[in-house]
Amino acid sequence: MKKVYILGCIQAVLASNVHATQTESIVDESHKKPHSHTAFSQSEQGDYAKLTRSEDNKLYFVSKRKHESNLSGELEGYVSFAQSHTIAPNDNSENELPHLVSKRKTLLMITFPTLYQTDAIISATVMDNNGQVVGELDLQPPSLLPKSDRPSNLDASHPDVIYAENTWSAVIPWDMVTPSMTIQFKDNKDITGVLNNIEVGAENEIVIQNIRIGMLTEPPRIDKFEENPLLAIDYFQKLPISSMKVGNYSPLYLEEVVLPNGTKYTENSAVKGSVYSGDMRENIAKSLISMGIDNANFGINDTAGSAQWQPQYFNQYVVHKVAGRYTNGIVTHGLSGGNGMATLLNTTGNEFSHELGHAYGMGHYPGGGLQSTHNDNSGWGWDSSNNRFIANFFWNLSGITEIQGEITQPFNELYRFNTDAMAGGVSSSPISAYTHHTGYTTKRIQQNFEKTGILTTEGYKKWNATTQKMEANNIGSIPEVYGTDVVTLVGYYDPQMEMSSYIYPALYGSFGHTFEQNSPTAIQCWVNVELSNGNVKRFPLSGQRLNPNEMNKFHVNVTRSDTPTSASVSCPEHNPLNDYHDWLLNKFEVTSFQSWSGSRHGNIGDVYEYHRPGGDTEYFRLNSSTYWYFPSTGDSNGHWEYLGSQNQLNQEFVISLNEILFEEAKAIELNKRVITAPSVEPQPALFIGEEYGYDQVRAIAADKALTFDEIDSLLKSKDFGSINEFLSFIAPHYNQSHVERWNGKRTGEIGDLYYYPNPYTGKQEFFILKTKEYGYFPTNQSSNHQWKYLGLADIYLNETLSPFDINLKKTLKENLARKVNNGKGILYWNQRFIFPDIGLVYKYDNPYNGDQEYFRQVRSKNGWYFPTSKGSNNQWVYLGDEKQFQHRKDKLATFDGFEADILNWYKQNTMAQWGDKAEVGTIFEYKFHDGDIYYFRLNQPSYSYFPWPENGIGYSRGSWEYMGKFDL
Repeated sequence: MKKVYILGCIQAVLASNVHATQTESIVDESHKKPHSHTAFSQSEQGDYAKLTRSEDNKLYFVSKRKHESNLSGELEGYVSFAQSHTIAPNDNSENELPHLVSKRKTLLMITFPTLYQTDAIISATVMDNNGQVVGELDLQPPSLLPKSDRPSNLDASHPDVIYAENTWSAVIPWDMVTPSMTIQFKDNKDITGVLNNIEVGAENEIVIQNIRIGMLTEPPRIDKFEENPLLAIDYFQKLPISSMKVGNYSPLYLEEVVLPNGTKYTENSAVKGSVYSGDMRENIAKSLISMGIDNANFGINDTAGSAQWQPQYFNQYVVHKVAGRYTNGIVTHGLSGGNGMATLLNTTGNEFSHELGHAYGMGHYPGGGLQSTHNDNSGWGWDSSNNRFIANFFWNLSGITEIQGEITQPFNELYRFNTDAMAGGVSSSPISAYTHHTGYTTKRIQQNFEKTGILTTEGYKKWNATTQKMEANNIGSIPEVYGTDVVTLVGYYDPQMEMSSYIYPALYGSFGHTFEQNSPTAIQCWVNVELSNGNVKRFPLSGQRLNPNEMNKFHVNVTRSDTPTSASVSCPEHNPLNDYHDWLLNKFEVTSFQSWSGSRHGNIGDVYEYHRPGGDTEYFRLNSSTYWYFPSTGDSNGHWEYLGSQNQLNQEFVISLNEILFEEAKAIELNKRVITAPSVEPQPALFIGEEYGYDQVRAIAADKALTFDEIDSLLKSKDFGSINEFLSFIAPHYNQSHVERWNGKRTGEIGDLYYYPNPYTGKQEFFILKTKEYGYFPTNQSSNHQWKYLGLADIYLNETLSPFDINLKKTLKENLARKVNNGKGILYWNQRFIFPDIGLVYKYDNPYNGDQEYFRQVRSKNGWYFPTSKGSNNQWVYLGDEKQFQHRKDKLATFDGFEADILNWYKQNTMAQWGDKAEVGTIFEYKFHDGDIYYFRLNQPSYSYFPWPENGIGYSRGSWEYMGKFDL
């Protein structure tokens, strides 16, 4: 008999910085960066079988014996917290970890040395720095400690790891987490303990602005971070911040490009471009637009044309995806970050975490090889949105981690530790798209955030570690309008009117600030913005070139509600600044300036101009008919009287002109542009943390969520052999860790995904929750104010077993029990009310025809009699009988029958061969030289060679998912 071998799918961790090319080469995102040796052992799990388990035969990351009690009082226990990292209440800096952030939802944990009964009541009282009670919390028993992010499809050789042993927990609301807070614990015997000296730091915030730019070509397509609001919540979990705001700009298509030196492109740049280089990349994407967005939101109207400068009054970062047409064709830029911006190819994965890490001030391999690697003490993450821990190791890889010669042993000789995002790390968590920083790096990111401060509606604030308060920080202008839809105007202008000034198309953003403007003076240029109501907003600009060899750039924000219709830039026809030389001559009462000569003779009273090497231009009056060298800066002697430096004198001159108002009638308009509406509206602004929590983002995501009809082609490309396989796919697709079911409390989180086995129709329906409180699902496949209807799973399910899931030596009963019933064996009708599991299979010994039939339960713990005519109803789905299954197995035992069954189950007309053009999901056969035939499913639009089987065993890699083989 020919045998079919069904082998488990080998899942590979694919970092965002790994791309499969047509030659199956692997390209590291950090190439062209400082080289460091990084090696990962390829040992199999079996080499690390010596697991250290607890008394209850479970595996814990932190044992109950690891730490001594840190409470004062009779109650003994070790208290810890989790925000972006799991940390201690204090002394975190010494351990290279961040401290708590103010005003952020926090997981409170207390690990007891002895066991409490799960029905015990353990409470925590949170008090502020004045000893006033701000909240009471009931702690949950260890069984309800947040679960790890271990993938559900791993086998027993990859055991789960619970974060901490014998640990009770509760979530502290964001507004209770304040500096100098204390917490009192009390158990059910009224034994108490107090936690003092909790280190809580600044209320940190970051702002991210997204924009896509096409320079002489179409802008890149929308990417995940801009498109999917829930990814902002995901990224928030990775940083030591209290809140995050995300603004989005409409995509920008530039049909012509003007550089600060006046060069104009209409077809392509005059230079060659690369992912890291290009004149348009530097001058337009980075300097003009990204720095322009930054500075417009700092209230700074102008800077030097090519300067990539911004003062970083608060933590704002522009993320741009950009492409440009160069002499070598269309080039997409990316893989770089720093100075308030990041240029990215991908907005998920390690590239995003890494390049923004540069923007936060981090270099490569922070702390060297040892500190760049996670370890037993570097901290797990906590995803407060999903209430799951983020492990700092790989769930499917073992072995040591080696960076720069430093070796880190695997956790419990089982799981390989991940590395920091700045050291080639991987976004390895199945519930997160971003890389978990080490505690070492996060501590330094937190320090940099605290040094910068935040912007509020009241102005700038900065953390004072001495007073433990956020205090006023008098640095920049306070916005007139804070956080609104804006029109950002950028361009170049030449105060000397020698180069052609240019205003770029308007940038439409969903979050920004506008500032009150002073009237221009006679020595300034300005931007006039005409509004639809006839009013004009005027923005003063420098009247001098800030770099003598190029134009200045301007960057200003206008509230979109003002409806700007046009913008123009003007400069005075005669700028009084040009009179500086004459003013200086008059000030010194001379008609010209003299220069030092070798004769060393001159007229008493003459004024000499001296260009001091490496310094400023200085002015001296001659006091004698002969002279020697000029004295030091600021000094006089018998020959020379020091009069001042050009810098000092120029400031004096400018001050003398500040009171002279501009005269628009005596100005020259350098350029004007009509402001047109965007062809694509910007994505809405997102507000995360503090009083917003996740509700605003979740509501936007729920509204944007695509229905099953809208992702029909994707769902049809998958192979769902059971409702549970569908659930496993659909949850992460909608950025959920799991699928919810209706509960009697009728409360949930906005954006949660719900499964509804409709008892009236027997259909398996899915909804997204739009409100925190809810009523019944609509029963007619529709939406209402509480529920957004997504669609039915039924049309995408194949209720028979895949040919690759069938063991020919087993009965249908045995195959179904293994595949579907989660180790429960086959169930019977009298057990139908017992188990809450979804999609369980029940056996029916049909007395009417004598067949052994099998049905899937539509609603768990529900159901009446089985159908007797080999059909389905609204309570039971018919799966087949043993006679039918034996007939199918007989066919599967032959090669022709096996391939015919594959084609039928996967809805293919023919079996695909290497080289065929095929859609994602297509099954290919591979006739290997060992004589067997291996089957792979295509999981990417393009592909290269099949992975070579090893010792008769196939595996997945790159574009290919291994399905099974037929042994000829």
